[in-house]
Amino acid sequence: MAGLVVRGHAHLIADRTRQRTWASPEAHLETVETLRALRSLPGSHRDAVVLAAEGFSLREIADALGISVPAAKKRVSRGRRALRDLLEPPGGRHSDD
Repeated sequence: MAGLVVRGHAHLIADRTRQRTWASPEAHLETVETLRALRSLPGSHRDAVVLAAEGFSLREIADALGISVPAAKKRVSRGRRALRDLLEPPGGRHSDD
């Protein structure tokens, strides 16, 4: 059941970003790149990141995925870090937390 909830939210995010990017080719390319990177994440991290991007709390993410709050926090953190690493070139401008 959690997978259905997450897939539904991923679809909403994709629709919203498509609408936002029609005015700017650069924004569109950035969105496409981000969605490709998101798809390449392991499912457990992708689901957590998508839910976090939609504004769900860690408690809500944990409940949706059937995991503990600390596990949800870890998945969101690792997923975001993996996205950042995929989207920034080697030697990019982010610092490790």
